Amino acid sequence: MNYMKLNCMLSVIKNGGDLPRDRWGEILDCEDLIAWFGLNECLSPKELDYMKRRLAELVETERAIEMIELAEL
Repeated sequence: MNYMKLNCMLSVIKNGGDLPRDRWGEILDCEDLIAWFGLNECLSPKELDYMKRRLAELVETERAIEMIELAEL
């Protein structure tokens, strides 16, 4: 497993702004994010498992930030 490749890909995703959303404004789930970024075409099965876990962390973090922002309103 190439952690440098995975961490660089995560950096690009993180630095790209907010995560993609569906038409109802919800952040895409991990499987949809994998497809959105085309990661299933360039990662091995083990790398995909790792990336899914890391993307789940990003989704959870972004949702938590949204909750904080809503509470501040």
